[in-house]
Amino acid sequence: MLLVEFVVDEPSVSEQDAGDRLQRARQANRRPDEAEALRLLAKAQLASGNFLEALQNVTAGLTIVRELEDRSGEAHALYIAALAQQGRGLPDEALYAANEALKLFKDLGDKKFEAAALFTSSEIRCLSQDHTEALQAAQDAQAIAQSLGYGRGQALANAAAGRARLGLGQPDEAMAAARAAMAECATEAEMDCEERALAVLVDAHAARRSLSEAVEAVRGVREMRARAGFRKMEAVALCKLATVHILLGEGSSAAVVAKQAVTLAVESGDRRCEASARLALGRSALADGDFEEAQRAGEEAAALFGAARDHAQEISAVEVIVNTYLQRSDLNAAVRVATEVMNRFAAARNLRMQASMMIAVADVNLQAQDVEGALVFLKKARVTSSEAKDSVGEAGAFHRVAQLCATIGDAEEALWSIQRGTALFRKLKDKRGEGEILLVSADLCFAKSWGYVAMGSQDKSVQEAKDALRNAELALRLFRAAGDKRGQALALLSVANAQLMLKDVSGCSSSASDCLVLCEEIAFDSGRAGALLLSAGSHMADGHMDPAENSANQALLLFRQRGDSMGTDAAGNFLKDLRSVVSGATAKENFPGFYLRGTDSFQPLPQEVAAKTARSTAERRQQRAPPPRPVTANCMIFSPDGEMSVFFDGFEGRLATVSQTTRIRRAEVEEAPGAVEDRPSAGPRYRAEVPPVYAVRWQGVQAQPRKPLAEGAPPAGRVEGAYYGSTFIDAGPVGAGTTFPPMFKVSAAR
Repeated sequence: MLLVEFVVDEPSVSEQDAGDRLQRARQANRRPDEAEALRLLAKAQLASGNFLEALQNVTAGLTIVRELEDRSGEAHALYIAALAQQGRGLPDEALYAANEALKLFKDLGDKKFEAAALFTSSEIRCLSQDHTEALQAAQDAQAIAQSLGYGRGQALANAAAGRARLGLGQPDEAMAAARAAMAECATEAEMDCEERALAVLVDAHAARRSLSEAVEAVRGVREMRARAGFRKMEAVALCKLATVHILLGEGSSAAVVAKQAVTLAVESGDRRCEASARLALGRSALADGDFEEAQRAGEEAAALFGAARDHAQEISAVEVIVNTYLQRSDLNAAVRVATEVMNRFAAARNLRMQASMMIAVADVNLQAQDVEGALVFLKKARVTSSEAKDSVGEAGAFHRVAQLCATIGDAEEALWSIQRGTALFRKLKDKRGEGEILLVSADLCFAKSWGYVAMGSQDKSVQEAKDALRNAELALRLFRAAGDKRGQALALLSVANAQLMLKDVSGCSSSASDCLVLCEEIAFDSGRAGALLLSAGSHMADGHMDPAENSANQALLLFRQRGDSMGTDAAGNFLKDLRSVVSGATAKENFPGFYLRGTDSFQPLPQEVAAKTARSTAERRQQRAPPPRPVTANCMIFSPDGEMSVFFDGFEGRLATVSQTTRIRRAEVEEAPGAVEDRPSAGPRYRAEVPPVYAVRWQGVQAQPRKPLAEGAPPAGRVEGAYYGSTFIDAGPVGAGTTFPPMFKVSAAR
């Protein structure tokens, strides 16, 4: 989280200078000077993102000022403690410290820092999606800053009010607050304030689906700053304009604008501004397909942010580099870059940033279809975030592990990660995160439900569908409280699908209609295609065949336009079902519902499920696996003197089938003879406590070429390439297509 100083009355002090000052105060045994040095050191650490160390130092200083009964020192120490806890993503602890500081500042009559504490309280409440209280605190801070004639305070308070209004679903009011904030940015000292205000302005236009108007609005700000001669602020406006062009899919325009921002930033001599401009250029060039320019800009931005000890933005620059290599399909280089940065943060004991880079390495492994490798790094990121006491990072890692384990069918690990992640998101009061992980739980329930269908256990299948519905409805309420419309659309897809599986036709129709409205509002085509398909299913179940066909054809067209082959197959199969119902070959009550995986991926029914839900007896016979083919031959036995003594005419034998596991082991032995693996000591590889048909859709994935083994190294014990006439990847993605969605990718809205 990027923190901003509300009050900048005192000059900034580096960590080195503050540390020297602390050492001198301790040697002289001057307790007041020691407390002040600890406060300055904590402020410097906040600026570089070392929130845990900042909290430890300011807590030590707080103990001293309380011993000295220094109420002013206590108030300032509590204020910095609130910022440190805010940076760590702990809203309860941060809000407590901010409120305690607010009381002391009020008693002391320090109006400027009273407004600062209110502003911090507003930001913390936004973090926990308490937007109503956040708006009130921001308005109180703005009123105090206005009475003092403090322009910077008014700008920041207005930007905070705009952010809160966005959370309340009031984009027009948010836009007005953002413009009021920019009007108070009279000098280049308020560059960070204008950056926040511009972010709110662009987000408000995005919420109103008027990004083309955002282009003109940001251009107007840029021209105004150019006339005033504020080069740094002009560069900031150009960076935000590049972001808008990326959101509009105009990569070439974004690159042109970002290059202008770099030129202005270099002329201004501000290294921090130059780093931000080069980062914008890297993202724009990546969107434009100019990978060489993107790599160069990303490397330059990473070096500048690293020198400034702004590690969070350094990670963003490394993200551009990694994604550049991924676009070039140079997976080895992507792993090398991410690993080098990860190891550098590990050597510096910066656990928080190390965990971020572990997630980057996991993403590269997923791009290479190395599911096991990705899972290893995600679990390492989870443990590292826990060691760093980074609850936000730990919750995010639990969420990612849950997603991946639900996809590959490790239900036990997925369930445990869901439970731990949910507890952390509730502690953080992150309604959006809690809603997202509840959708993973719903996805797990859907998979179990279809597994029981394949087993012929209808009662258990219905119970799992009910659990999916309950989780999806809980997620929907959380997304509504957080004001997340995309999350609401995803939750409604799961709600409608569960209702269709449970034969609640009217409920499915209502949920699908609500989802369609939201998807139209936010231009979410993937969700719209799914909602149309669900609407078609509800129409067919209700006996309205023409509307069902119309909706299904629209869904089919959208899936094709998006290049979603699985969605296309699912819609095509539904149209076949519809024709079967119209012709009278089957009853509409026999339609089982849709195979929804990963919260938004509609897929054709797996073979095991399709065999149980086939439309007719002939189709059921087709879906069944053919019996083993008999082998017929003549058998002749000859005596020692060469004469035939026994003759069997038409001797018949049947080939024994071989299990998948036996085939894998045979392939491993053939590939690596002599390799010794102590598999039993490691326990079972997959511990899914669900029907064995849970992982009912193993996608065919082309195996990646393996690096040659080092001399003397034991051979690998895994299957690669084709065998028995098919392509197979062990632990391949279940219901995720042949590629995984990137978890570490360029986000234009930053």
